[in-house]
Amino acid sequence: PDLSDLWQPVEAHLLIPDADGVHRQPVVAELHYTATDPWAATLLFRTDAGMVPWRFDRGLLGLTWRGGSSIGDGDVTVLEPELTGLWMLLVTLRSPDGYVDVSLGLADVERFLVATFQIVPAGDEHRHFDFDIEMERITEPMDRGDLW
Repeated sequence: PDLSDLWQPVEAHLLIPDADGVHRQPVVAELHYTATDPWAATLLFRTDAGMVPWRFDRGLLGLTWRGGSSIGDGDVTVLEPELTGLWMLLVTLRSPDGYVDVSLGLADVERFLVATFQIVPAGDEHRHFDFDIEMERITEPMDRGDLW
């Protein structure tokens, strides 16, 4: 197995407001980390159209998990059991079309983050980043079909 590439299932629920408060709708999700993109972590959701990725700064997840507070303008927050009955990480995903709140099992996120820092320790990210490859990737002509 590739030890620089990590895939981990994560307990995830969409938080849907309703007349009785908030309904927790389970969703199939996993976290992904690769040493070739050392500053990022990706949360993927399974939908009818396939897997939908959402990329985060790995440090954003880590700071929130360790600090127990809101980080990134409130996009990632640790919710304590008094509010929800269990420890969870609340992630607000925003796009031009709207937003959605997703809860992630805190234990799953903790296991994932510990494993990512074993792959690439904090502060060593620059040793796993190839600037020339990234420049080539962002400057190559794009197929217009990729935009849709």
